[in-house]
Amino acid sequence: MVIHIILNSHLDPVWLWNKEQGIDEVLATAYTACNILDDYPEVIMTRGEAWFYETIEKIDPVLFRRIQNHIRNGRWQPVGGWYVQPDCNLASPESYIRHGEIGKAYFKEKFGVDIKTGYNVDSFGHSAQLPAFYRACGMENYVMMRPDRNEKTLPATDFIWRAGNGAEILVSRIIGAYLCGVDTIEKRIETVIEHADPALGHVMCFCGTGDHGGGPARAEVEWLLEHRSDYPGYEFRFSHPQAYFDAIRKTGADFPVVTGELQHHAVGSYSIVRRIKQEVRSAENALIQSGHLLPGNIREKMWKNVLFATFHDVLAGSCIASAFQGIYDALGEVRSVVAEAVSCDIRSRNVELPDSPRQRLIFDNLSDKPFQGIAEAEIWLGRAAEVYRNEGKQFFIFDEENQSVPFSVIPAESRIPLAGERCALYMKIPPRGRRIFYLVPEWELERLPLSEPSRPCHSDISVRHTASGKFSLSYKGVRFLEHFPECLVLKDVSDTWSHRMTRYAATPVRSFEPVKTWHRLFKGKFAEAWAVEWQDFRMNTVKAVCRTDASRPGVLLEFHVNWHGGQEMLKLSLKTAFAVKKRFDGCPGGEVSRPFDGQEYPLFNYTRLEGRNHSLAIVSPDVYALDMQPSGELRFTLLRANYHAYDDKFPAPAGNITGFTDQGESVFRMLLLPDAPPELVADEVHNFTAPVRFSETTRGIKLLPGETVKQKAVY
Repeated sequence: MVIHIILNSHLDPVWLWNKEQGIDEVLATAYTACNILDDYPEVIMTRGEAWFYETIEKIDPVLFRRIQNHIRNGRWQPVGGWYVQPDCNLASPESYIRHGEIGKAYFKEKFGVDIKTGYNVDSFGHSAQLPAFYRACGMENYVMMRPDRNEKTLPATDFIWRAGNGAEILVSRIIGAYLCGVDTIEKRIETVIEHADPALGHVMCFCGTGDHGGGPARAEVEWLLEHRSDYPGYEFRFSHPQAYFDAIRKTGADFPVVTGELQHHAVGSYSIVRRIKQEVRSAENALIQSGHLLPGNIREKMWKNVLFATFHDVLAGSCIASAFQGIYDALGEVRSVVAEAVSCDIRSRNVELPDSPRQRLIFDNLSDKPFQGIAEAEIWLGRAAEVYRNEGKQFFIFDEENQSVPFSVIPAESRIPLAGERCALYMKIPPRGRRIFYLVPEWELERLPLSEPSRPCHSDISVRHTASGKFSLSYKGVRFLEHFPECLVLKDVSDTWSHRMTRYAATPVRSFEPVKTWHRLFKGKFAEAWAVEWQDFRMNTVKAVCRTDASRPGVLLEFHVNWHGGQEMLKLSLKTAFAVKKRFDGCPGGEVSRPFDGQEYPLFNYTRLEGRNHSLAIVSPDVYALDMQPSGELRFTLLRANYHAYDDKFPAPAGNITGFTDQGESVFRMLLLPDAPPELVADEVHNFTAPVRFSETTRGIKLLPGETVKQKAVY
């Protein structure tokens, strides 16, 4: 039996320290590793993450050249191939793909190495489609640790992991842990021997300190050299993961196949510190939708900002509070750079348009997918606004074919009604396309031969409210919800990660009571909205808005939450009016079937509930975790108020000077889609994550009475 000794140093660039301190440890760890390689010609070092090497290259070129030399001589083995070790549940598919593209290109350019072995030894669980992302960038093998053998039973240490699309990688789950020290190395060797598969003839043993860097100590190396003959029948071989996978493939072993996600570990990380999850998602979507407008070098830099923020202690919300600010700044740079490029691109095309007597409302779809749905815009009316309001006049919106289009005037964002209106209108826009509409004042029409515009209509959807608080949602006469979703408060005394837990309490400690019953917010031609307000006895408040649009194939809900919990969590409970038989949750790159067992799971954009004859999809880009009780109650995790970077193996922080996570105001959007086919769910997810951009131009217009242009003019 060959024991492949993997000398490594796991290094979190951000965790209980900020990024600058992480950089300090990168430099120290690499320096120490090079010195050990110089002094012990037998050993091999393993090290992953392109960010680690890129940092050294920028700051210490001499040290970087030493690493290049050791790699050239086979003594230092790069592994992983991605930019950092990300959270493997919550990032978008595009981020995982970019990890592979950017990371592998860096290793190829700087070291001439084509990495074939993925390496996420500290990530908190693994999404079902991860093998597909690895295969897409040419990876064949994968090293992971979590969930460990106490958290999830797998058929073997080494197995084939198959994604939903059939993509496969060979996986090895680390025995014990990715680190050990001089005082624990002997026990680690014994544990590895205990769990090794004799039929395979090979097993990996990871040695070296980690988390804050460091790497294998000289005492560890010397212990291994001194005791390499102490275990009859076992050969200690200084090795690396790629050599291990090459060896076990050559055995011709028939590895068992595992499908689906690898959960659970650290279920609290799915939802804690909501802001970082929001900011990563918004920066991802900005680059996905509009990154093509950036020069190649700038686009890559912006993606690196995002990829660093997907690091498993950042996106998971498990680092110290002060470490997040630098991450937020970098993600803000992404959005700012993309927004400027988008603004310039749109307006450079607008100024090329010829003058027109009509004010033009322009909607651009910067995505590579078609848009079909509702777009909203705050339309600037200038001096004409006084005429509309003071004289009771109207305006109309016409499309490129000189046809009037339906729209609703809805409450504007500004509470100062100076010279604008907010409108919602339905439209279709091809990929990378635009629509140009024309604003036509009533007084510019000699007469009003306007028939009711044709429009998509979803009158089959019925929402009913009563002043007493009753609510129901029906579609084609079938009830899908008998009650409006309810906010529940659960006690949560677990630590930041919710270690050693897979589920939260089934029974809440309290709920919210209405302080203002259902009341109408607005009613337009094609849109209507109602609201209800709740409060608990600790003065946490929720304002829920229910909105229907004639052209939207569902009901839009918004929850405006003002939350000040402490060691508590806020869940939103939803119960269907039909018996649920199956549940499918969105995950990066697909969806996964999950049980009704009360366990907490990560969520990506949507969930679908299927009954015998009906289904209900709930689309939400703002919720990142949920559970489903055996009773069929679906509970979305909105907020977790807990300590930052707190592990319950240690005493709770005295004084809690950084405060609790997830305080203050938050907004959650949900779209309920009764009996929606999968393609409609995908379209509505896209509409949430890639909204169209609005602009307007007034070049050449005549708006005020007395400057009449006949209707036959080109609109």
